[in-house]
Amino acid sequence: MKRSARSLICVPVIGRSFPEALEQIVETRNETDLFELRIDCLRGVSDEQVKELVSSMGKPFILCVRRQDEGGDFAGTEAERLKRWVALSALNPAYVDVESSVEDSFLETIRHHFPNAALILSHHDFRQTIPNLPELLRRMQSRKAALYKIATMANSSLDGLRMLQFLKSHRHAGLIALCMGPCGEFTRVLAALAGSRIVYACSSAGKRSAPGQIPLRQMLDGYRVPQMTEATRVFGLIGDPVTKSPSDITHNSVIEKLALDAVYVKIPVRKEELSLCLRAAASFGIQGLSVTMPLKEELVKLVDSLEGDAKDCGAVNTLHFNEGRILGYNTDGRGALDALEEWMPVRGKRLVIVGAGGSARAIACEASRRGAEVSLVNRTESKALEAANLAGGRGYSFDGWKLSRQSYDAMIHCTPLGMFGMDSSLVEELIDEGKCLMDIVVSKEETALMKQARLRGCQVIGGYAMLKKQAISQFRIWTEDSHRKLNLEDAFEIAFGALP
Repeated sequence: MKRSARSLICVPVIGRSFPEALEQIVETRNETDLFELRIDCLRGVSDEQVKELVSSMGKPFILCVRRQDEGGDFAGTEAERLKRWVALSALNPAYVDVESSVEDSFLETIRHHFPNAALILSHHDFRQTIPNLPELLRRMQSRKAALYKIATMANSSLDGLRMLQFLKSHRHAGLIALCMGPCGEFTRVLAALAGSRIVYACSSAGKRSAPGQIPLRQMLDGYRVPQMTEATRVFGLIGDPVTKSPSDITHNSVIEKLALDAVYVKIPVRKEELSLCLRAAASFGIQGLSVTMPLKEELVKLVDSLEGDAKDCGAVNTLHFNEGRILGYNTDGRGALDALEEWMPVRGKRLVIVGAGGSARAIACEASRRGAEVSLVNRTESKALEAANLAGGRGYSFDGWKLSRQSYDAMIHCTPLGMFGMDSSLVEELIDEGKCLMDIVVSKEETALMKQARLRGCQVIGGYAMLKKQAISQFRIWTEDSHRKLNLEDAFEIAFGALP
């Protein structure tokens, strides 16, 4: 197993008071590699208290007095800021972090007063990630420093993937590089894999020094950043949105239990950036991706080859990057039907599937293969008919289904209705008493639709059941575990059982 010098994990100390700053240090000092002491963030903390904070660390630290235009809280003039820097010279930091845009005289004063500290020249852009990152680095390298830090705002996941590829191709340049914001959160994990000398983690979720920072405990136990090697495989989830999915928790738990050298991250990807993101993901070296709405049907025309069930249903929920090719699979149908058949066999039964998107198509095709009579119901009748034709079933609008007065044995709900507080009353009107309802929406709590079904005496199956089944199939594809040597069933059972 090849291991390069691993990234150091740094916790910023940004407490607004001496007790708060001290609490952040005490909470993390046994597990972080170093601290970043953000003098600009401290309020009402005396110089003696600053010394006490330093003595309580027991770890090397970065000293920083960040100005406001680069995300800091120091509101004075540059002359006042330099004076504050000089007053701190006796603290003996391991590093000093100074903006690359400061005047030469400012920087030389810092070098003079901190002769034993390694210089980090930094660039922060809270608006964007510029297209030409290598040129930015070349400009920064005109001044000698131990490390160069580039932190930019990701306005899309493509920005984050570009940053990671830039970091990977300059891994010997002494770089600290990452993207900020929700679209850049995954880079804070994968930067360690790409060669960033330092990665940043907050002491707890409410104490971030920059948007998108991940708590230290999650970096250590969830993503296992210190254990990453150059051979670590990268898997993930793409879609829009991905924030509510528990996949990063469950899948990383499975990875740990099976002792795989891998990590799983969530990457928000919009339809319009999908094609470029696929290329960027392949270039960076991502090996496998789970796919959620609204990308499943879009991928059909973007992958190099449709495999297995994806050929029939016209939707992709699993990507495998293999030997320069992107292969598209679909495990939704088998996952949903395996979960449903733990409660009832479907052969000869009447199934109504609500929705006509990628998941609905895959489930309809699999249900038909297993001998069920399939009907699809959707707001737009033409989409329901198109999806039904793939499965040899019938398609209806909502009004058309109600007028048909048909009965069914099980309903499978495959629309976003019910997610994030969306009104699901349109679907609730279709529930028959005493039947079986599966809602594939993944939620910690029962959806409104599931609650209504219970009130009507229905057997209810939640989205976790399907997610678990289809995730097992995805892992077998990514790990090429066709002989089932990995005990994925037990690992996923434990992982999902541990969710709060």
